[in-house]
Amino acid sequence: MADTSPVPAAGELPGEYRVAGIDGAEVSGGIGIALTITDQLIRFDPTCAGFSWTYTYEAGALRTDRPEKPREPGAPYTASIKRPTCRIAVHPEQRRLAAALDAVSEVARTEDNALVLSGGGHSVTLFTQ
Repeated sequence: MADTSPVPAAGELPGEYRVAGIDGAEVSGGIGIALTITDQLIRFDPTCAGFSWTYTYEAGALRTDRPEKPREPGAPYTASIKRPTCRIAVHPEQRRLAAALDAVSEVARTEDNALVLSGGGHSVTLFTQ
């Protein structure tokens, strides 16, 4: 991976992104995934399948949460996401992306202007759309 530098402010995160890589590999399976970051949420479609996270970003530390995030028994749920639920087929790459976003804890920008969310042995590489 290219050299990275920390993203200094949460205000630099919001935008529309193309998911270019998950855990160091390109998105496969013939699909493209667009990811949106607002000032409070990280999400991708279909959000009704559980693909939206609240997040905080302070001093270089990123924390995400969502109801579906795996957690230890009795561990608190801190997000406040209200959304309808749907029964829809979920692509394996969408599941892989969700697992990575559940674990991320850092944000960096590469020399080629990609945003990299990483942590817990996972990474997500994003390019502005």
